[in-house]
Amino acid sequence: MGSEMCIRDRFHMTKFQAKEIVFPFLFDLLGNKSLYCRENALRALYSSEDIQAVMQALTFLDANEQLLPHEKILADGLLSFDKKEELIPLLWEKMSEFHPRMQVSLLDYIRYASSNWKDEMLSMLETSQDMEIQIACVRYFGRYQDERSVPFLLHHVEEEKEGFWELQNACISALAVYPGPQTCLLYTSPSPRDPK
Repeated sequence: MGSEMCIRDRFHMTKFQAKEIVFPFLFDLLGNKSLYCRENALRALYSSEDIQAVMQALTFLDANEQLLPHEKILADGLLSFDKKEELIPLLWEKMSEFHPRMQVSLLDYIRYASSNWKDEMLSMLETSQDMEIQIACVRYFGRYQDERSVPFLLHHVEEEKEGFWELQNACISALAVYPGPQTCLLYTSPSPRDPK
């Protein structure tokens, strides 16, 4: 009986200390030049279900932007993390501290993860001056309807502004889920980007 308890206690201690041993190794891999190593380190951190470790990893990558993976890789990886509704509030708290490229990745992740963040997404849509961030927010409202976004979408569809065709096209696509006189007229009129 004594030996069984000793084995059980030893196993428990090993499990308890595992993060202290494994996490430093994973964070070393996050700094590796190899994209393969960084992706696998992220996967391991996501599977740990440790929210603080994931936040720490995102902060590290943001501070070392040259190590940041492609937006799709980061967003798709985060979708494998189970505690989405616990993680997303922490992301919003730090959102303004992240670089725009990281923000776009996180906004894409939120778009696929949850419909519960319309207020925050609308605020960012209306205040951000970064076109890529605006496009990410527009795509959120193309997935989850919110009539409050329509004035922004219509304004940027009708606005002729050099270099903003990507935002304009994103707004046109998003408006497809908003039936109404203005949007019906939009889809029966020639596209602003149609060749003359």
